[in-house]
Amino acid sequence: RVFFVILDRPRDDIYRNWKLNYTWGSIEGIRYQSFGPQLNLRPLKGLQLSATYQSVQHGEREDQAIMSVSYQLNASESISGRAVRIGNSTNAYLSFRHSGNRGTEYFVILGDPNARSFRTSLILKVVVPLEVKF
Repeated sequence: RVFFVILDRPRDDIYRNWKLNYTWGSIEGIRYQSFGPQLNLRPLKGLQLSATYQSVQHGEREDQAIMSVSYQLNASESISGRAVRIGNSTNAYLSFRHSGNRGTEYFVILGDPNARSFRTSLILKVVVPLEVKF
């Protein structure tokens, strides 16, 4: 059983807003508490900045901070990056995306988005649409 309160302004602009959330209660008989602010900014057309912090207490306490940046180059291409800090571990990655236009999508990623701490890697992801007719 948990309860939560979320304050956000303005509610109708997903690109420029701030949020505060607080959750408290009990999960599996253990006290649960979470708090976190979030800020989204769009200082220039196509440039999106985001910062989020979350502190969770459920048995042990764990803190997470995320900073993201994305820039839309054109209708089908963008570059983005993200840094995630959980406790004392930090991970970051950069990516290039070419997608849309109802065709093959390409992603080039420097770093590993799923790692707990930074790992040197270069990932090429290709998504090819497949049409099956019956």
